[in-house]
Amino acid sequence: WEQQVDNGDIPPTAAQSDPVLPTQLIEAAANLLLFLLLYRLYRRHQERHGLVTGTYLMAYAVIRFLVEPLRGDARLQVAGVWSIGQFISILLFVAGASILLWRRRAAPAKASSESKTPAQ
Repeated sequence: WEQQVDNGDIPPTAAQSDPVLPTQLIEAAANLLLFLLLYRLYRRHQERHGLVTGTYLMAYAVIRFLVEPLRGDARLQVAGVWSIGQFISILLFVAGASILLWRRRAAPAKASSESKTPAQ
């Protein structure tokens, strides 16, 4: 409401604001779906440490990056194009991808070192 008054979209005496998208509900629904996906992923791949964490970081980053422009409030821009939330989402995505790549490379090395130990 305050931003719409400041922008001159509605008068200060307006009883209500202009309609806006319920971005909090959109994000909550997307996060519920993400939880269900991660729960299923965890149940199937409990032995793959880092998989759920990396997947969460990457998926949440995509959700946040896509929902952020739908918000109606003004935020500081980074590089003139993205909001701070979108920039942080990019960093989270890179962190999640790094975890998945690191774990993928660590898994074969661990398996090969275990196969070299003599059986007793």
